[in-house]
Amino acid sequence: MQGKGAFFYLLTSLLFVLLAYPVFEKVPWSGKMLALLFSGILVAGAYVTSRESRIRFIISISLAVPTVLFLWTDQLTPQKSSWSFFLDVISYSFMVAFTFYTAVCVLLHLMKARKVTADILAGAACAYFLLGLSWTMLYLLLDLVQPGSFIFAEHFAQISPNKWSVFNYYSFVTLTTLGYGEITPVTSRAQSFAILEAVTGVLFTALLISRLVGMYLYQLKEGNSVKE
Repeated sequence: MQGKGAFFYLLTSLLFVLLAYPVFEKVPWSGKMLALLFSGILVAGAYVTSRESRIRFIISISLAVPTVLFLWTDQLTPQKSSWSFFLDVISYSFMVAFTFYTAVCVLLHLMKARKVTADILAGAACAYFLLGLSWTMLYLLLDLVQPGSFIFAEHFAQISPNKWSVFNYYSFVTLTTLGYGEITPVTSRAQSFAILEAVTGVLFTALLISRLVGMYLYQLKEGNSVKE
């Protein structure tokens, strides 16, 4: 991750998923478009980890390749097929593992940084978006294996029929602790996940962002000392 702009491609792919997918959400091939966008994240994530160490790159590839394979196999398999449920479970599981792993790798790199640069700031944004997407996939997986874990406000369910969009919205609302209330976790496991994500969002701001601000202020102080 030492090269200039190492996080640029990953941040771009993450923003593209969040901003571009709603445009294609209601077309018949929206699932394939989402798979394509996520494939971009997987490639960019593997590229980012490859610049850190060979071991992390091998682990990343070991997670990314099966994720892509199961993701596209799931998209090309008829939804009424008996294999559809198992492919959904496997592909969501691999996506959860990959996004969480990549987020951890990025966070470890940021915690070792000694200087705040534009690339480091991009990395912090990547880590935050990856955490949000990780919890999105985890909620989708939970809703799949334990239906009824969440209840939805009637008007919200009618406006937002797409489950990925619904849980992605819920994930980032929870991560930022906004809590608008259109989606409510009702099982103990769903509530535990919501608590953990909210705490993750608070700790991200309290620990990582405060550290970056402290590093930047130190840089300014050192720069003034040199000029003097």
